[in-house]
Order: sequence, then structure tokens, then C-alpha cells
Amino acid sequence: MNFLIIGSGFGIYGYLPAIYKNSKKIFLNIKYKKKIEKRMELIRYLKKVIWYFDIKDIDNKIDYAVIALNPKKQFLITKKILRFLKPKHI
Repeated sequence: MNFLIIGSGFGIYGYLPAIYKNSKKIFLNIKYKKKIEKRMELIRYLKKVIWYFDIKDIDNKIDYAVIALNPKKQFLITKKILRFLKPKHI
């Protein structure tokens, strides 16, 4: 299963470790990279991470989209995801 995680707070600290064992690939925006690399407890999860610059670059390679943002941003990013990707679950 391939996951997309959007959100640099709980998305990284909560969802990344939680889905790691059940994932094949985890897609994260490149802007989260420095934040993760500063946290030693998160470094081990980078083995499955595929970095992307723009959501359009993913090309429907995800099965699950995890959106860990505030409600207003969740709505906007969900619309954008559904325009470019076809995840099985959000």
C-alpha cells in the first residue's frame, strides 16, 4: 500500500510512524524533509519515503491519502488531490 501524508505536524509525528509498517511507499512533500531530518526519532522512517515537489508529480501512485491539516485547509487540499490523484481512501 502506498500512502500520501499531507501535514507537517501530526502528519509527520503521528501518522508517519503509525503507517510505516503497513506501507510500501510513503509520499511526502519535500518541504517536510528538513523538519524530519532534525528529529532523530523520525530518521528511521525515511527508508520508505518518496519526496515530491508538487502533488501533480505523484501520478496516481497512492492508495491512501492522509490529510492532517486544519479543517479549512483539509477541504481545499482534498479538492486538489481529487483533481490529480485517485486514492482509494482519504
